[in-house]
Amino acid sequence: MKNLTIIFLILIGISANSQTFSVKGIQKYCETDRTDSRERYLSVTRNDSVIVENVKTRFGEFKVKGLKEGFYTFKFTNIFGQIVNYKTEILKNGNQITICVDTFQETNEKTLFSELTSEDKLIIEYASSGCFHFDNEQMKFYYEKEKLIAELYISEKLVKRKKVDSKSLEYLIGFEKKVKQMKNNMGGCTTSDLYVFSLNNETGFSVNDSSCDWNGYRELKKEIFNYTK
Repeated sequence: MKNLTIIFLILIGISANSQTFSVKGIQKYCETDRTDSRERYLSVTRNDSVIVENVKTRFGEFKVKGLKEGFYTFKFTNIFGQIVNYKTEILKNGNQITICVDTFQETNEKTLFSELTSEDKLIIEYASSGCFHFDNEQMKFYYEKEKLIAELYISEKLVKRKKVDSKSLEYLIGFEKKVKQMKNNMGGCTTSDLYVFSLNNETGFSVNDSSCDWNGYRELKKEIFNYTK
């Protein structure tokens, strides 16, 4: 009788471990807490083995079938064209998975902002055009009495001027890295955002983003100048 009980418990354990279930998930812009409704694809791996490939997301949602409890890696391409491996634990209750498409992978590359000296003047030109709008703005950065100064120009008119602290400088460095990665954008939008970085009146680089995936410039204005219009 004791042996039968042990066998029964083992069978129950095997049955529980062999159970599979479906997991639902959402994809979103986590920095701004917005749903990403663009159709994308992701894959799921476990212990370096592919469990399922080409899971399609529709209207910001997806569903993965045939999973068991344990840790899985969700592999997807972010809005910057980078491959992201997101590891998370799947529970029996089928906990919802959140994929942050605006997760940025650090590139560790040098930037114009990180190399800026007291003799330099850096300009970001931003032009956004679409069916019903055209915006033309500039940000200028230069040193004055050993302090980094930022100026915001809209339609060639100076609207904001302030000193840049170390935190804001780090944000600018990160922004520049993200702009460079937007060269890998998916396109598909009627709005086009052009970024041109110039150092001492010479063009450093330019990127055209026609994805409507990223509001980087708007967030930059808010962070540096507290400008939200």
